[in-house]
Formats: sequence, structure tokens, C-alpha cells
Amino acid sequence: MMDIIKNIKISWLKDNLKFERGVFLEGDLNVANLDIHIEEFIEGSHLELTFYNENEKKLYALEQHNLQKNTMVKIPNEVLQISGTVFVRIAQVKKSQILQATEEVYFYVVKKKTMNL
Repeated sequence: MMDIIKNIKISWLKDNLKFERGVFLEGDLNVANLDIHIEEFIEGSHLELTFYNENEKKLYALEQHNLQKNTMVKIPNEVLQISGTVFVRIAQVKKSQILQATEEVYFYVVKKKTMNL
């Protein structure tokens, strides 16, 4: 069986963030990444991300260290378990100081349909 990984591409230049909207199935596990290209990458910084599914009403926080200009961040499985819009806030931080404006992207989690045979 082949693994299917879905990446949401994000391009971040100063206070301008562009991203591809993504759709995932409710209950997906280990299939989702944010593929982030940071144009104004600052050596020694890290990303702070928060994930919020509008229907779950629970916040998941994640820090991505060892930051590079191109960074892959795994989307937590927990936010893919309930259908709804998931909002992701991203900040580049160094020594507790936010280096760029905090930006927000989003993606969708849709219900799986069952087949009646």
C-alpha cells in the first residue's frame, strides 16, 4: 500500500503570506504537512503554530525548531479527527520576540461518506 501525504504549500514574504487551500478527510492520520517557504528566514529563529478546528473548540500548539528557509511541519492528527475549518496561526520567533507579523492560513476537514452496498 502506498502512503499518500498531502502538503499545503505556504510562501511567506515579510507581511505577505500565500497558501494553497487543502482538504483532508475526517479521521486521516499522518497524511498532512505544511510545506513552508520563509523568504525572510532569520537564523536561530523557530516557528510557533497554533491549530484550531472551529467545531472542536480546542487549541493545539506546536513549535518547530531547527528552522530552515524551507521547512516541513507535520499537521497534528488531532485536528483531523473532526470535520470543520481548521485555522493555523504562524509566527516566526527568536528569543520570545515575534520577527514577522503573525499570519493565518486555513484548511478543511470533511466528513467521510459511507457506502451502503
